[in-house]
This record gives sequence, structure tokens and C-alpha cells, in this order.
Amino acid sequence: MLYGAIFIVFFVYSLLTLDPDFGWHLSAGQYFLHHGIPATDIFTYTARTFPWIDHEWLSDLIVAGLYGAGSYWLVAMSYAVLWTTGVVLVSKKVQPVLIITATTALLPFAGARTVALSVVGVALLVTLLRQKNHQWRLLLPLVFLVWANVHGSFLLGIAYVAYQAYRERSKELIMLGLISLICTFINPYGASLYTEIIRTMTDTSLHQTIFEWQAVAFPIASVPYLLVWIAFLVVRNKKDWKRYLRFDVLLFIASIMSIRMTPLFVIISLPSLAHLVRDVRDSMTIVNQRIIKRGVLALATAVLVLALASIVTDIVASSNRYPWRAVEYLRAHPCEGNVFNLYDFGGFLIWQLPDEKVYIDGRMPSWEQDSHKYMQDYLRIYRDKAFRATQFAHYDIRCVVDNSNSSLVKELTSEGWRVAVGDDNTALLLDSR
Repeated sequence: MLYGAIFIVFFVYSLLTLDPDFGWHLSAGQYFLHHGIPATDIFTYTARTFPWIDHEWLSDLIVAGLYGAGSYWLVAMSYAVLWTTGVVLVSKKVQPVLIITATTALLPFAGARTVALSVVGVALLVTLLRQKNHQWRLLLPLVFLVWANVHGSFLLGIAYVAYQAYRERSKELIMLGLISLICTFINPYGASLYTEIIRTMTDTSLHQTIFEWQAVAFPIASVPYLLVWIAFLVVRNKKDWKRYLRFDVLLFIASIMSIRMTPLFVIISLPSLAHLVRDVRDSMTIVNQRIIKRGVLALATAVLVLALASIVTDIVASSNRYPWRAVEYLRAHPCEGNVFNLYDFGGFLIWQLPDEKVYIDGRMPSWEQDSHKYMQDYLRIYRDKAFRATQFAHYDIRCVVDNSNSSLVKELTSEGWRVAVGDDNTALLLDSR
């Protein structure tokens, strides 16, 4: 019953929200199905010669297959299954209220997003490494063979295996970890797969430019779980600092530095949180246990309210987020030049306007070629009028799709650009000077 409800929540959320990168993932998968994996970028007019390494190529193929078989409904259902599976795998002997709290913490990161595959990957690692029968660990190389082709977070999994091997002083696990690492090189890009992953991991500018890379920016719905974990960790371990040298603590620190690590932290920490709760409860008097139960009831109520609020807020935001009317206009009246687009609109436009190339999209925040970074050029357009004029002339940009209240829209309107489509959220401007 509980897991059925969790699936429904994830399904509704996935069905009614749209990730900004979904469009390019789908379009990439469709391209791969018909043409194979390209050597360079295929979606932009700014990076046509850039050697695009899609470390999520297999998940893109899967999305394209699901979408072709059952439209976005089937995609949303499949991703809801993935998110639910991740929760189920790590919830053995976990108190229901903690499962609900963890699900709520995951919800802001849920939807049809490739991170769901890493959530399942992490959950599989936790499950396999906790099995008393160590023969289950022989599946680790297979897990990493698939994981390395669906999402770049497989390196976190390698780190977790290394941590467990060190804890257990297990030569067998060290060997399996090395074999698993070798398996990650079995992909269409070989060792070059690491180029894209390392480039992204070492790009400190992402913490200022991309929301999911920001530090200490946890969604409200995730806060109850984080506070519960911190509270029981401190109560259980007190000032015994050696007890804090744990993988979930390290991952929590990583989540503070970049909130995109939060769902993986929740999955890894949930089983250990259940142990912490049991240890603290067993050390308490009956009176204190009753107090804890009342607190748990209050927490459960608050978490459910936050979950509902999170769903409603994200659904409303998603429905108004994308330039649907601008797309309809451009389908009927194709741009006479190229289209400049808001970063968050790139994936959507790739999907909805397959005949139009975009200026930038969600694959590109760390791309750099010939000593210039595409993201920096994009941001400079908003603050440097002379540079914007040069870029617009160089790329023959005659249409702009942006937020209606952006500084760029205001400047271009004052310069004589015509608002072809506009509402409270998005605008399409045409160069009619």
C-alpha cells in the first residue's frame, strides 16, 4: 500500500512536470536510433564542431523508445517506477515515517530525469553490498557496465565501493571494484567518456550559473529529512568524532556544496538513518519514547503537507515555464535567421522545433572550445551590448525567445524589435528594424 502510494506520487509528479533537459534527451535518443552517435554537436548553430560526448546516450535511447511506444505517459510511468524502485530497494526494515520523509525529500528532484537511473544504481549498490551472501557482489561489474552508459554519476558508485572495501579490508571487493572500473570504459566513447565528466566536475563556475549546482539551496521539501538525519546522527554519536567518518556524511557535505547530490545522499543514508533511529529509541525511557512517537506523528503530517505543496508548486511552475505560444508562432512563421534562446528553453526548443538550431541548451554549461566558453558567451550577451551586437551579427540572429521580463527583452524592444508573442512569462521578439 505504501509503495503503491509512493509510485502514484512519483507518477503524477513526472506526468505533470517537465524537466528543461527532457527535450534534448528525447531528440538525442531519436537521432541515435536513426543515425547512430554523432561525433560533434547536432543541435546548435554555435557549437557545430564541438566533440559532443553524451554520457547519457543509452538513457536517451531508452527515452526515445518509450516515447515512441507510449508518448510522455509511458515515459512518466517508467521514471516513476525507477524512483519508486530506488526507494523500495533501500527501505528494508526502515520505519514507514522515514520512508515517507525520504520520498518527500526526493520529490523536488524527481520526474523524467536521468538522475533517476543513478538513484537506482546507488540503491542497487547499497542492496548488493549489504547482502550476507557475498556472491551477490559478483553483479557489481554488470551494474557499472550499464550505469556508465546511462548517467555520469557512476563515479560516485565507484567511490562507494572503494569506501566499503576499505571498511571491510576486503581484497575480494577491491578486485570487484577494479573490474567494475574497467567495465565503465565499455561505452561508445571509451576513455573519452571521462573527459566530459571531469570537465563538469571541475567547473567551479557551475555553482554560480546553474541552480542544481548551487550550494546550500535545499528545496523546502527536502529539509525535514535532512534535519531528522542530522538530529539522530548527533544524538547517537555525540562527540565521538570517529563515528562521523561515514560515506553518508561525506555525501551530505557534497550535497551542501551542490544540491544535485541530494537524491543520492537520501538513498545512501536512509538505511543507516533507520539504524540510528532504532539505536536512539532503544536507549530511551518509555516516557521519552512516547514523546518521540508524538513528534514523529507531527513530522509525518508536516512532511505530507510539504509533499503536496511541492507537487502543486512545481506543477504550476512547469505549466507556465515554457514558450508554447512562441513555438506555435515559429512553426507557422519560421525565423528568417537564427533563434537566440534562454538557456532553460534550449532543450524544449530542440524538441518542439527540430528544424531550428538553438544558441545554447542544458548540455553546454561546461563546454569550451578554442579558448572560449559557450556559457560565458551566453551570459555576456545579457550584460554587454556591444558583444551582443557582434554575436547577433555573426550568427544572423533575428529571433529571440526569452523570459518576458528579462533585461534583454526590454533592451531589444527599446531598439525596435517587435514582440510577436508575449505573455506574463515568455516572449518572442523579431528583428523588424
